[in-house]
Amino acid sequence: MDTKQPLTFRTSDSTAAGAIPRRAVVRNERLSSSALAEAYLVWRCYRCGETGDLEAFPVACSNCDAPREDLYYWTED
Repeated sequence: MDTKQPLTFRTSDSTAAGAIPRRAVVRNERLSSSALAEAYLVWRCYRCGETGDLEAFPVACSNCDAPREDLYYWTED
């Protein structure tokens, strides 16, 4: 029997470079405009291209373990 475990990510409210201010909350929101139609705000890894929900900004990429400084905001349709 194959039981799938939910993905878990280590999260924090700061980076080594101070790039994310403390207590910053960014939710995965559906964005709508005539130029974009529909888009979702997610994080994306600069190294491997992995993307994920922004309920909590991860400490590292879940795919390649790149540090948070290599992650950035991305809109995906």
